[in-house]
Amino acid sequence: MFDIYTKEICELISFNMEMNLERKRKIPKPPSEILLGDLEISTRLYHFLKNLGVKTLEDILKINESELEQKDNFNPKYLEEIKYLKNKK
Repeated sequence: MFDIYTKEICELISFNMEMNLERKRKIPKPPSEILLGDLEISTRLYHFLKNLGVKTLEDILKINESELEQKDNFNPKYLEEIKYLKNKK
C-alpha cells in the first residue's frame, strides 16, 4: 500500500516539475500579440502611435516611415525608436 502512494506522489512531483519547466521557457510572442503598452518606448511615442490607432508591434512593423513624417505632432526622434523596434523584432 505504501508503494502505491509513493508511486503516485512521484508521478505528481514529476508532472509538477514538467509544468514548471514549461512556464519557465520563454516562447517569443508573435508581433500581433505584443501590445503597444508592453514595448519599451518613450511616453511621447506611445501616445503618438496610440493616436494613430497602433495597438501591436505588428502594426508598427507595417508603418510606412514616409507617411509618419506627414502626421501631426511627428518628431524625427520617433523614427529612431521605430527603426530600433523594427530591427529588434
